[in-house]
Amino acid sequence: MKGTLKQLERAIDNATTYDEWYEASQEHDRLSGADEWKEVDRSPYYDYELIRNRLWQIRQARERNDVNKLVFHLHEGLHGNLGNISNPRLYQHSRVGTKRLIENYLTEVSTALNYLCDSNFKEFGLKEKLDFFETTGQAFGQSCLMLSGGAALGLFHIGVARCLWEQNLLPSVISGSSAGSIIGSVVGTHNDEELKVKLEPENIYLEAFKVLGWKGLVRGTPVLDGDHLEACLEENITDMTFEEAYRHTGREINITVSPYDRNQHARLLNWRTSPNVLIRKASLASCAIPGIYPPVSLWAKNIDGERVPYIPGRKFVDGSIVDDLPIRRLARLYGVNHSIVSQTNPHVVPFLSRNENTDSSLSTLGDWALRNVS
Repeated sequence: MKGTLKQLERAIDNATTYDEWYEASQEHDRLSGADEWKEVDRSPYYDYELIRNRLWQIRQARERNDVNKLVFHLHEGLHGNLGNISNPRLYQHSRVGTKRLIENYLTEVSTALNYLCDSNFKEFGLKEKLDFFETTGQAFGQSCLMLSGGAALGLFHIGVARCLWEQNLLPSVISGSSAGSIIGSVVGTHNDEELKVKLEPENIYLEAFKVLGWKGLVRGTPVLDGDHLEACLEENITDMTFEEAYRHTGREINITVSPYDRNQHARLLNWRTSPNVLIRKASLASCAIPGIYPPVSLWAKNIDGERVPYIPGRKFVDGSIVDDLPIRRLARLYGVNHSIVSQTNPHVVPFLSRNENTDSSLSTLGDWALRNVS
């Protein structure tokens, strides 16, 4: 049994697609006994009695077509962490999923929301529907994807974004700093039809991503090749303003830039706060590592569509210096209360949490370097 589990763990570690990872993880849960743990509702880490009761109430109201009672229960209890179901401990016991009760509850909530949206009710008309979904949406919040800096290691963001997109799980709110701004801008300037082609490895211009040897990696200072950086932005990012990108894709990309001048503050550029700023220049500024690249002036389109300086005389540098992962500002702008983070900055590794059953994060980084860097 142990040998089989070890083989599955190697298959999980070496999976090249989500489907491969998922299949191996499911089999690991079956053989390790994790599936049996999932079937037992009881746990000290969440209020299983509350979730069980909520599940019964929502399902009963839906099956009886009692729209008023269904709306009441959803209005009252649609929270992202109801009964502590987002407790990280509930997601450390198995490779895939968590308690079956939690999964059934989330599935039923989704089914009930679709039922309310797609069905016609005399007592629950269009206006009531719009009001309901707006207020519950604000209460529930939404997810975002945050792509950190990390220079050449930012290449890993491509796989994260692609996997989320393929599984139809890519959040519409995306932030990027430094190298993360490049990948965020690629995703944010191409619609779904275009991403099918763009996210293929051979269609992304990667010459700018070069690690400057072992010492640079160990020090956490691998940098982008300056000779190819602007070419990388031109090849990968469609020439758009933030507002044009939002209208084209429906995705709300955010790029952080840090101030170069005194009496300036870090900025989070997006279609709401700076709709006319050109994305390529914003990403270039966010990648401008002090001492390696010169500070960058932002450009925008004026009311006539002409390209003009944005805040003339002011320049900006690497966005990861001041606000690598701008969760507070995203929460304020978009109601974000859940984040998916792709963190590739090596200097944060010592601060990552780990438990006694996992290998040291530092060892993991070292193993990766031995396998991938020559």
